[in-house]
Amino acid sequence: MVGIAVGGLLPFGAVFMEAVFIMSSVWLSQVYYMFGFLFVVMLSLAVVSAEISIVMCYFHLGHEDPNWQWRSFLTPAASGGYLFLYAVYYYFLALDFSTGTAALVYFAYMFVASWAFFLMTGAIGFLSTLVFVRAIYGQIKMD
Repeated sequence: MVGIAVGGLLPFGAVFMEAVFIMSSVWLSQVYYMFGFLFVVMLSLAVVSAEISIVMCYFHLGHEDPNWQWRSFLTPAASGGYLFLYAVYYYFLALDFSTGTAALVYFAYMFVASWAFFLMTGAIGFLSTLVFVRAIYGQIKMD
């Protein structure tokens, strides 16, 4: 479990600053104008998610742990939990909503965004690890 929690920090760290800019543009009505940089950050997120999932899976396969599937999904997907934790921190740091309804809407939207981030990074991690495991076990010749 510690490996999953630590592994989720790397993909979240790859998109942290963009998350700050996007949340500021959505919730504080600021203009977001860095769409080209956002594309590069999304590519780096995909690469980091794939790499951390493959590395953690390789460690577990080295210790003869055959249950790599859920771990390969949950390791990069833990970054969705970190995104939601940051959204809670951002609520108390930067936002000043006057009604409870606005706070409810904020947390509902951020939960959905965090869940989408969870599923996206988890799917990237699982699919890349699946390709990796098939490649390394496809090289074994049993004669």
